[in-house]
Amino acid sequence: MNAAAEATAVKAQVNLGVAPSR
Repeated sequence: MNAAAEATAVKAQVNLGVAPSR
């Protein structure tokens, strides 16, 4: 379930306008 948590974190970052390096 780590992948799901990471995806959620990335989504949150994108929502904040932060472009993830991944």
